[in-house]
Amino acid sequence: MTVFHLLLLPLVAMEHVLSIMNPFELIDLSLTSSRVKRAVKTFLRIRNRFRITLDIYVHPGIKISGEYESWKYCWTSDESKVGYETDSNYGSHEIVKFSKNPMEELKRSHDYFKEILNCSFETLFYELDSFPSENESITDWLRSQYESVHLMEVVSDLEGFDDDLKYLVTSFKISGILSISVPSYGENFQMEIPESIYCLNLSSSSFIGYEQFQKLKQSEIILHGSILTDQEINCFLKSWMSMESHLELELFRIRTSGPEAKDVIMDVPHEVTTEPSVLKMLNESVIFSIFFEYEELLDSFITLTLNVDSTSKEPMARWLLCVSEIVLIFFI
Repeated sequence: MTVFHLLLLPLVAMEHVLSIMNPFELIDLSLTSSRVKRAVKTFLRIRNRFRITLDIYVHPGIKISGEYESWKYCWTSDESKVGYETDSNYGSHEIVKFSKNPMEELKRSHDYFKEILNCSFETLFYELDSFPSENESITDWLRSQYESVHLMEVVSDLEGFDDDLKYLVTSFKISGILSISVPSYGENFQMEIPESIYCLNLSSSSFIGYEQFQKLKQSEIILHGSILTDQEINCFLKSWMSMESHLELELFRIRTSGPEAKDVIMDVPHEVTTEPSVLKMLNESVIFSIFFEYEELLDSFITLTLNVDSTSKEPMARWLLCVSEIVLIFFI
């Protein structure tokens, strides 16, 4: 078998070899010797081209993403799940390894990957009921590794993790998206929503009352299971139209009580038109969207758009575009 002396190559040639290797190969290569490890670290310190996603699920994993492909390590205590999978359609590659303690193995491997690959931490997927007795210690470990994350998605099929949820969400600066999908919250549950995020997506938003809702600063707000009344949604529309609240809002989605709620919610100054030229204009200049989903008619949406005069750049009117192609023009 011919031996390939990587370290004897000229620097440019060695960097070319390393540049065509994927994370699986780079990590395996770094384990061959301390000199090779230093070479790989030095190369990746200059050319940081990977991002890390942590999956705290029943089979915890670390995904390393490049521009077009991703490579993922998972650990499981179920030997039947050990193996390798690849999906050429999505450019994904996954290695599943056996471990008696998958979460501890993830921590050890993460420390090494972080040292070698010099990755930026971008996404955290966290299932609260995967390691129920370890949530606080896992959050503490995550805090010791990172101060911020772009996207945090927290899920649970079970109830009773209110304190763990609050501790996790408040332990990081979330710069982009916060998505929470849990069945319900305990009585009197309250949680502050980080102002740093631009997108909030809650599968159950029963703790968001009108007062807290009016203080939200996010550009995108999606609320399922909301306790906001039709009258409160109407008040929101009026305050938004008068530019008294939600100045940064670009998309808002909420499910209402039913089609009859429209009469209450839409009790604002408006005109109705089916003029094709208005529809065409709106389709070409949509800046702001707001959807109301009806419980019985899930395909019925109402879209609110903000039209800006191209000369003044000042808001001229706020429009409501219905799927039936009936346009309600709201005047400010």
